[in-house]
Amino acid sequence: MTRPGCRGPSRAAFTAAGLAATIFLSPAFSGFGQAPIVLAAPELLPTGDLRIGVSGAPNDFVSLQYSADIGGAWNLLASFHLDASGTGEYIDSAASPQRVYRASMDGGGGNVYSVNIIGFIRVPVPAAGAFIGNPFLTTNGNAIASVLPNAPNGIVVMKIGASGYQANNFLNGWWDPSMPLRPGEGFFVKNAPAGGATLTFLGEVVQANCSRLPAGLSLASSIVPRSGPLQSQLQFPATDGDEVFIFNSSSGAYDVYDFFFDAWFPGEPFIAVGQAFWCSKSTAADWVQAGGGGGCGFGPTVLASSVAQVNFFTYSSTPGFGRVLGSDGVTPLGTNFLAQLYAGTNAAEASLVRSGTAVRFLPGTVAGYVRGGVVDLNNASPGQTVYLQVRAWDSAFGTNYEAAVGGSRGKSGE
Repeated sequence: MTRPGCRGPSRAAFTAAGLAATIFLSPAFSGFGQAPIVLAAPELLPTGDLRIGVSGAPNDFVSLQYSADIGGAWNLLASFHLDASGTGEYIDSAASPQRVYRASMDGGGGNVYSVNIIGFIRVPVPAAGAFIGNPFLTTNGNAIASVLPNAPNGIVVMKIGASGYQANNFLNGWWDPSMPLRPGEGFFVKNAPAGGATLTFLGEVVQANCSRLPAGLSLASSIVPRSGPLQSQLQFPATDGDEVFIFNSSSGAYDVYDFFFDAWFPGEPFIAVGQAFWCSKSTAADWVQAGGGGGCGFGPTVLASSVAQVNFFTYSSTPGFGRVLGSDGVTPLGTNFLAQLYAGTNAAEASLVRSGTAVRFLPGTVAGYVRGGVVDLNNASPGQTVYLQVRAWDSAFGTNYEAAVGGSRGKSGE
């Protein structure tokens, strides 16, 4: 993995809840002293349907509405009475790629709306990967284990951290289940199974509608589930010299948009719901969308590291690849074996040097695989070809590959 270049990110850089929009804090949502209408966190059922819970006053007659995003028209989905305890639910079996929901009732002086909006998006991830932004709040601080509890083995999520890239690999669970995927941030999803995958994000819409964009290069997304032209509809705070890079999965390259003289060239970029993009800004700015304000609690992290990095993860969905077997050719290596990544900019094996630290092979049903996270490649520069090799050995014979003479050891490419 190499870092983005001076103009923008290279493709290789990632190879290795509340009210929204124009209804923000509207008095009509307060209920004027009535029991508030509250939507529970949406629940994705095994069938793929969505369970939507509603609470309010006992026997209230409520209407559930939906829209493709918070900037679109609201449509009636269903109307029903809450039970004697003031609760009710609806199962939405629509095959839509995205929806947001609110509830309403006749408050005597006009419609009274739910105090929150919830929703979901289904994002396809092609083989080339996808840049995604999660526009919903979930439990546990938006930890990835709550946002994406079930993902295909081999899926990799990469985002920007304080020291460069962070990689999170799913193999019978997330390597770092606490990694947050917050609204306003962006991340890259890679290593989808053959034919791609579809990831579902669901939760509550953020109230503030404001994210803080740092100076420099960052990976951003709309803090709310809304699509449209980036500036004219999503209110992106564009200033002269800004650049936006949108990954094109068909071409495997970036579509580049420059902002000069109060105009976008070659045209204004369009952002879909749940889509992330790189943005380069000379000065920090608050991205406040319609109805927002009151402080910015979320936002992307600037890419501050200039060190090339690679994700040390050996899983492959292709049989016969990725898994390391013992000398019998059958038994996967277990935790008594260590693996080390060797790297260099010269193809000669003798020129490769140890990179990162040695890590143990995984146990049990995922034995034979290594999940070591991001490794710095300090001797590589942007644009250079990097050659990688994995070397493994029995830890009882030494702390590194060279020392493990006499024990079972091997290397990729043999």
